[in-house]
Amino acid sequence: MLTKQDHNYLTECVKLFYMQKFNKKALTEPSDFDKIIMEEGVEVGKVARNCFGKYKLIDRDHYDPKMCADMTKVYMDMNTNAIAEASFIAGDLFCAVDVLLRNPEGGYDIYEVKASAHDEKEYLMDVAFQYYVLQKAGVDVKNAYILHVNGNYVKDGPLDYSKLFVREEKIITPDIIKQVELDIDIMRKLMKDKKEPETVAKSGCRKCAAHNACYKDLPKNNVWDIAGLRTAAKIYNEVDGGKASFKEIYEAYKSGKSKFKLSDKQIMQIEYELKSEESLKENLEKADENITVLDSFYKDYGTPEEEKVYLETREKYVKQKEEIEKQIKEGSANRYVDYDSLKVFMDTLQYPVYHLDFETINPAIPNVDGYKPYQARINQYSLHVQKHKGDEEKDLVHKEYLQESLYDNTMEVVDRLIDDLGEQGSIVVYTKFENERLGELEEMMKNRGETARAEAIASIRNRLWDLSKIFENGWIYDRGFKGLYSIKKVLPVMSKEHDEAYPNLPLVHNGTEDMYWYKKLCETPIGSKEHEYIKKCLLMYCGLDTLAEYAVLAEVEKILDRHLEKVEVKK
Repeated sequence: MLTKQDHNYLTECVKLFYMQKFNKKALTEPSDFDKIIMEEGVEVGKVARNCFGKYKLIDRDHYDPKMCADMTKVYMDMNTNAIAEASFIAGDLFCAVDVLLRNPEGGYDIYEVKASAHDEKEYLMDVAFQYYVLQKAGVDVKNAYILHVNGNYVKDGPLDYSKLFVREEKIITPDIIKQVELDIDIMRKLMKDKKEPETVAKSGCRKCAAHNACYKDLPKNNVWDIAGLRTAAKIYNEVDGGKASFKEIYEAYKSGKSKFKLSDKQIMQIEYELKSEESLKENLEKADENITVLDSFYKDYGTPEEEKVYLETREKYVKQKEEIEKQIKEGSANRYVDYDSLKVFMDTLQYPVYHLDFETINPAIPNVDGYKPYQARINQYSLHVQKHKGDEEKDLVHKEYLQESLYDNTMEVVDRLIDDLGEQGSIVVYTKFENERLGELEEMMKNRGETARAEAIASIRNRLWDLSKIFENGWIYDRGFKGLYSIKKVLPVMSKEHDEAYPNLPLVHNGTEDMYWYKKLCETPIGSKEHEYIKKCLLMYCGLDTLAEYAVLAEVEKILDRHLEKVEVKK
């Protein structure tokens, strides 16, 4: 049976549909972030049913499609006003409608619930497939709607469902129906022939579950490895049938004949990869070989008249070899440092230093007054206090906070931060995330009439010092970053003793896993073994983030100090 989800896969990518049907084992398993999105979608769907008053639910978890369709028909015959998960079969097609609402003027309206805070163009075909199946099943569909979360809604007391959701009408035209019929024909043909379609690069490929399977034969350092490249699919289709390496992409770009663009950071990533240490070692071998071949040739066949040319050529080869050896020794093939810009920025750092990191939750349905859907709320932070430059890890003072159950902790977080962060010294963060959260807290304090607290948060914001700027601005670039500058990419490159720090953590290794396991923490009884274990893992993860800031900053200071010492010696 072909379902609504099958059609969604097809409209996303024909090959993804095929893989879901015939080679599911080759697909990447859903990440914790994917699981959060799916769980959130289910939760939003349940909450949205409150917009329709009394309703009947078709429990699709416990019945097969035929039984669900039969139950739906019974409820429709009983003139039920609203049916959640209303199910329909039309030949080999099946779909379940999030909410089927009886229209007062006759017929029915379709409601597709989306957890997104805004409408998306792909939602049209999602609803169109349902419209088509219901029409084929003999249902008189009057209207089709998307019901999505209202991103501007602010919770103030009990949830106001009429304001929490926004209704967007979708007009299903004859042309759209023709496209649905064409899609169904494609699905049927693929199911019959079972022939794997060719890979067609699209903008969504990078995050697709079929990505690794589709591009497994590409060379190392291909177009999908260029960080932050939104036009990867375009380049894939333009350069050498998608099989191009960094070198071919670079040459195509430098020729000026290509239609794609690369940013300065992306060019830097490619250039440093091309002149990597491995490449230099290969070039060193070639340089040695050139000298050996030249010496051998001149010894066997050279004439006195050719001696001058021989010596000049040999000198050129030797200089090339020496330059390569110098690059390997200094590591200049792997790292670039803009010492002038780095020094200007580092001079603004003031000790004592407070290394700060927030973890947040951002539920689609706000559970605390004053918050919007998907607005991040601080549920955890770590703070490592470093009194002096050069302090060892053992000298740091560590403070931490974790909210262990869901309640309005806004005032609690504000007071703890004000107390823990003192009044002087730079507060080191990584990216603008902490500043954005603090800005929201400051605004909340103003709205609640908490002037003193608002001013204290404003003072904290003025002391923020964003460590990520060093890497985002390219003042330090290392080939090991692979064009990225997240703390998890930078730490193992800058601090070799911490190169396995994140992978070796138990349970929680990144922000999305932190959100996933924090939700599980709140679902377990406080004091239980499971609760305490999850709590321990969450604290270890957040603590490592601020320890990583300390380690990276220490290495940056060493890099700059070594340079300044060399400059001073030359004077």
